[in-house]
Amino acid sequence: RALIRDSLEASLAMLWRPVDIDWFMLAGRYTRIHRRWKYVDHLQGSRDLADLFSTTAHFELPLDIRLTERLMFRHHARDAQGSGTTNEVLWINHAAMTLIAALDIAAEYRLWASFEGDVGHGALVEAGYTLFEHARVGLGYDFSSVPRDLTLDADSGSGGLYVRITGTY
Repeated sequence: RALIRDSLEASLAMLWRPVDIDWFMLAGRYTRIHRRWKYVDHLQGSRDLADLFSTTAHFELPLDIRLTERLMFRHHARDAQGSGTTNEVLWINHAAMTLIAALDIAAEYRLWASFEGDVGHGALVEAGYTLFEHARVGLGYDFSSVPRDLTLDADSGSGGLYVRITGTY
């Protein structure tokens, strides 16, 4: 079996949760992704490299309202058969509220922009149920085709109905 692609991804993250301010959390993350194609005819010897920077602030507000602000930046460099570099920014505003017991609703607004001048934005809504305090299942509708994150394998999304499963520990 021939090796087609090898990939390496490394991340460094920091999380700050002040002891005296239990309603606030701040996180930062840096990720480097390196991929190399070896034996594919049209991608012979090509590779790409991405640097992703993100910061997230999470606020627990009165009435069990949760607000999350996330800002991501990606610098993506291609070579060989690739086409130079791209830079993108994604800003996500997420608000959620617990209705009763383990049932919650959420709304999200995303704004995406590339440094080449392309801009996209959109919203989604979601209803979720928390199972046994360690998993959440959400059903929602995405009204846009804005990326959900900026990793190399993430597609831009196609909108529509979706299911999200989130685990906690």
